[in-house]
Amino acid sequence: MIAVSGWVNEFLNSYPMVSAEVESTSRVLDLVYEGFDLAIRVGKLEESRLAARPLGTIDYGLFACPRYVARQGMPESVEALKHHALIMFTGGSHWSGWHLSRDAEKVKIEAAAKLRVNNSFAVRDALLRSLGVGQLPLMVASDSVKSGRLVQVLPDWASSPVPVHAVFPGNRYLTPKVRAFVDLAVARFPSAGEFSDWRADPRRCHIDGKIGSANRAERDKNLTSP
Repeated sequence: MIAVSGWVNEFLNSYPMVSAEVESTSRVLDLVYEGFDLAIRVGKLEESRLAARPLGTIDYGLFACPRYVARQGMPESVEALKHHALIMFTGGSHWSGWHLSRDAEKVKIEAAAKLRVNNSFAVRDALLRSLGVGQLPLMVASDSVKSGRLVQVLPDWASSPVPVHAVFPGNRYLTPKVRAFVDLAVARFPSAGEFSDWRADPRRCHIDGKIGSANRAERDKNLTSP
């Protein structure tokens, strides 16, 4: 899960006498039967005997590589996305396409994808290879946007934020070490506001290290090989 390994590393550095066993999986674990102290769950929680503490939400945006934008142009509307190569994440609630919203407007994008993968980092890598337009969690896109390797597309449009919870057996005493880890996760979970400083002007993109409009003249002048 995004960021969890960093939380574990920080936790173990802070409590050197504590050890941990971490299992990364897409299956839903039976915490009681399998002997786990807690799990980090992404998405809406089903009714269960587990107790839960909200950590935050995963916020999304649409992104592309500047080289792709230089070659194919910047989409000016959600309708224009059907004319672009789309890189789609197929896990969780996103498997059937993109459900995008802007204020009260809602649109479902069901265009054929150039690539479908069930890992957000694989989506990011495909975008960095100039393969198309894709949707990423802001925390996954952040470093690439800050370095100019990705640019945000249609920044007013995105899928709804997805909740993230720490869950643990409701009938079990919450040990100090588990409570300390959950407190750390709450404190370290990134907020959408952390990414507001790099949200791109949809009419502009970074090309060859400079800021340039993504019109045809700029595309011809700045086009580079992927």
